[in-house]
This record gives sequence, structure tokens and C-alpha cells, in this order.
Amino acid sequence: MKFTYSITLTDFQNAQQLFLSQDLTRRTIYYSIYWLIPVTSSTLVVVFFRRMGLFLEHLPIVYAFALGFVISVAINARLSPRRRVKMYRKLFDKSFPPDKRVAWCVIDDDGIRSAIIGTDEVKWPWQEIVHFSKNDKITLLFLSNTKFIFIPTNALSLEQRAELLGYVDRYVRKTS
Repeated sequence: MKFTYSITLTDFQNAQQLFLSQDLTRRTIYYSIYWLIPVTSSTLVVVFFRRMGLFLEHLPIVYAFALGFVISVAINARLSPRRRVKMYRKLFDKSFPPDKRVAWCVIDDDGIRSAIIGTDEVKWPWQEIVHFSKNDKITLLFLSNTKFIFIPTNALSLEQRAELLGYVDRYVRKTS
């Protein structure tokens, strides 16, 4: 099976989201970095300013802490989606410059051969693929816990999807 596809920001975002949702450790790290640290830091800043007498000195410290927590969660909830989109865009542009966004892939009994047009071909035998995950938008074939090949599901016809799943069922252990 051979196919050519364009790598889009949406496909890249879907691959990253599926990757992050794979196990509890990844989700914990993600929420710790993008939620726990900013919320805790800004809550402590509010409490610090209250202790210094800059504002909210008429409130008990517990209420100042709660108010700081609520405000910081609200601000983070408002800014987090924009920050995530900006992060994905920056990483996508760095990983796939505009002149290198068309790729081809050949999947057969020997493994997977793929290349971004204008770069060297890379081959992965089925033995190197340790597990896979898929949803309706993307298929991830993992080479290790942190490295994966992503194939946009919308780039495949129904017959190609069935053929890919046949290869995966024969050669790879499914994890989700």
C-alpha cells in the first residue's frame, strides 16, 4: 500500500493530543506544567501581596488564598487554549517547514517506508514498532514510549485503513 499525504497543523495537533492521552504519566506531566504550576504560582503571589499589605488586607488569609486560586484558574482557563494552539503552531512550523509538508508512505509486510518529499527515505521494520494507538483522526505507530510515526486517517481510503489495520493486527500489539 502506498499513499501520499500533506502534513497539516490539524493532523499534527491530533497526533499530539492522542499521544498525550495515552497514559496517566503523560497526562499528569501535561497538567502539572500547564495547570498546576501556573495556578499555584499565581495563588501564592496573591497571598504574598495580601501578607505584604498591598491589597486584600481586610480578608482573612484563607479567603485571599481561595480568591487567588479562583482568579488564577479563571485566567489559566482563558489563556490555556491560546497558549496550546500557539505552542503547537510553533512546534509544527519548526518540525515541518512550509516546503516540507508533503510525505509519502509505503506499508507492506516488510514494514513501513516513509519520507517527507525532499528528504531521505526512512524504513522501520515491524519489529521496531512496539505498539500503536488510533482514533478516528490519526493513527500512531510507536517506535518507543516517546517516538512515534503518525498517519492521518483521512489520508487513507477505507480499503487502505482496513489494510493498515490488518498489518497492525498481524505485527503489532495494540494498546488502546
